[in-house]
Amino acid sequence: MKSHALGVPVLASLLLFSCSSSKKTVQEEQHISRIQDPYIKEITIDGNDADWQGLALNNSPENTFEYSVAHNDEDVFVRMKITSPFEQTKFLTGGMELWIDPTGQKQQKTEVVYPVKGELAASAMQPQNSSADKKQSRDMMHLAVRAQLVSMNRIGFKPEYSGAQTVNQATGFKAAINWNESNELIYELKIPLQAFREPVSKDRFDLEFSIGALERPAESHTTTESGGGGFRQGGMSGGMRGG
Repeated sequence: MKSHALGVPVLASLLLFSCSSSKKTVQEEQHISRIQDPYIKEITIDGNDADWQGLALNNSPENTFEYSVAHNDEDVFVRMKITSPFEQTKFLTGGMELWIDPTGQKQQKTEVVYPVKGELAASAMQPQNSSADKKQSRDMMHLAVRAQLVSMNRIGFKPEYSGAQTVNQATGFKAAINWNESNELIYELKIPLQAFREPVSKDRFDLEFSIGALERPAESHTTTESGGGGFRQGGMSGGMRGG
């Protein structure tokens, strides 16, 4: 199979932040990074990123998570790694919208929502067994989280590829969340290229991450609310073929 060795600039800029009480735009410096060799034969979507070896992790503008993007002739793959427990909780409870523009025109046309905000019960983030040791209790909590986060929504794709599904449903789309031995959250997503309404640009492929906000109790006035945020990453080129 033909290999596509890429080293293209990735431009990231902070987008709209949201809070439970207000919305505001926060200006950030532009973030430049590079993706090395993002063509890969296959990635197993299981929350284990061992098969991403050799693909660079790029920092988000606020350094709240790292991400990689790869593709082959049939699919595009997205990986995220979140280290901070607070950021993990914000991601799991607030959900994430991943906007994809296959044309590189910076247009929000297609979207994958996973995790879905509100699907995870608040109790799932609590220790599952107080009598167990720390690692066992943490592992049980992770199992509870994964058992609840099973829904994915697909918006703006071809009709047969749009709508709600489970993360393991045989539609070509697949997503997974898991934790590694360092307690870092690993997110993986696979999107079939033939699902897009428009051919995928060979020169540019834009992604936009938007992570939901954690809501503070209404009676709390001493702590600033924590907003979710996102940024656009673009600039993948070479060898991406649409359906």
